[in-house]
Amino acid sequence: MIEGHLPEKKNSPIIWTIGGGKGGSGKTFVCSAFATLLARLDYTVILIDLDIGAPNLHNFLGIQDPKKSLTLFFERKKELEELPMPTVVPNLRFIAGDIHSLSTEGTRLYHRRKLYNHIPRLKSDYILIDIGAGSDTHVLDTFLLADKKIAVINPETISMENFYQFIKNALFRKLTLTFRPYGFRDLIDQVWKFREHYKLKNIWDLMNWLKINFPFSQSIIESEIASFRI
Repeated sequence: MIEGHLPEKKNSPIIWTIGGGKGGSGKTFVCSAFATLLARLDYTVILIDLDIGAPNLHNFLGIQDPKKSLTLFFERKKELEELPMPTVVPNLRFIAGDIHSLSTEGTRLYHRRKLYNHIPRLKSDYILIDIGAGSDTHVLDTFLLADKKIAVINPETISMENFYQFIKNALFRKLTLTFRPYGFRDLIDQVWKFREHYKLKNIWDLMNWLKINFPFSQSIIESEIASFRI
């Protein structure tokens, strides 16, 4: 049973993100199912729709026309704490995605940073985030935000290939963010850009290159790999 695998309640929320890279793999269904199960186990849960391109999680919850959404937060009309709305499931609240925006540019960087800072402040035992398809920076940063990262794939060639690309990109993003304080972010990008010159075939070759040329990075890389659990 899932009860035996859940940590005890604590002051700060436990964040789960559900992704996978490919659209139509069932991420939204899995996310809503996990949220419902946790709520029925007497945990308080906030479910957030962060599929910026096609937010539709409200339909899975039987909410046809959400009156509040992340648009209000991005437009500074509401605080994030004001957005969770009740659902038909006791203990489960919901924050609708950016469904009221007319912008075609999606969320800007400062919107995302503000959102990432505010999500851990929400009052709930669990926060589950349904992220969009693809491997752009917004999707990867949201995925990496979590205490528990869940990837959903189908037993299809395209789905599995997209999953591999998604995990590879997420790990690369995690490494670049980790090494940013050391001034290595641009270096890593440049080395990977000219990987043929450095005879690097994959991300593992890149990490070995860093370990050889910058020995202090070995413990950092090993720590990041050990913590990268999906």
